[in-house]
Amino acid sequence: MNNITAILVVSLLPLVCCVDTDLLLGDETRIPEGGIYPSNVTEFEKFPGDAFTLQQIKLGTHVRYSTPPTRSTNQLREPVDEDIERLSQVIHLESVYLYGGSISTKGIRHLDNCDSLRSYRHFGMKTSDTLVAVLCAIQPQLVRLELPDSDLTDHAADAISKLSTLEYLDLSGTNITSAFFIGHTFPKELSHLCLSGTQIDSKAIVHVPPSLTHLNLHGTNVGEESLPHLVKLKKLKALFLPSRNFSPAALDRLAEELPNARIGETSFSIYE
Repeated sequence: MNNITAILVVSLLPLVCCVDTDLLLGDETRIPEGGIYPSNVTEFEKFPGDAFTLQQIKLGTHVRYSTPPTRSTNQLREPVDEDIERLSQVIHLESVYLYGGSISTKGIRHLDNCDSLRSYRHFGMKTSDTLVAVLCAIQPQLVRLELPDSDLTDHAADAISKLSTLEYLDLSGTNITSAFFIGHTFPKELSHLCLSGTQIDSKAIVHVPPSLTHLNLHGTNVGEESLPHLVKLKKLKALFLPSRNFSPAALDRLAEELPNARIGETSFSIYE
């Protein structure tokens, strides 16, 4: 089965040499003999060959793609520490997706040996400040960190700012304020920053890195006071603002100063 996208129930169909295949699995899925997947996997991506080498994994109740018609996401339990422990056995794990759950520092530490990990996305993370401190310490090579709708606060800034290879950072819907950025220097390679739905204001914009190509400020308290600093972000390709906080004249100036940027109020995806 080459170059296909399929939804499989593994208990009914054997898995043989699937290349470039998406698998959507539920709690009741029977793992093939020799498999090393957690029992509550909801999605695998780019699962090459018969060596069971997993590159991406999604766990939890909210999946990005449609579920099989015979299954419901309501049947899937949220991830727990034991799931993360089983991930530590996976070869060449590059990306982890978690949705909710009660992951502890013990669980996060099971990722310590995942040297290939580059992307960590945890929607609705609980006790985020503590978990992020551990994660950043054991996985300093992360390129993508997404923690939307988590209870993250300004206390996490010190750990996150030390991720020197970070390019994508999504903190939308968290509890951070402008204090998150004050006194910290963020990675020079940071290109995508999503802060929508947070309590930051114009004071934060002074401290965002000039490397940004995508900046999402939708639903924040950022206003026209940030204009002198926003116009310095010459690499921007997409800028999304709470337009109610900007006059038409201010928006016109932004469009003039940042001719290569798409400017508006509609939020962008961090994957653009």
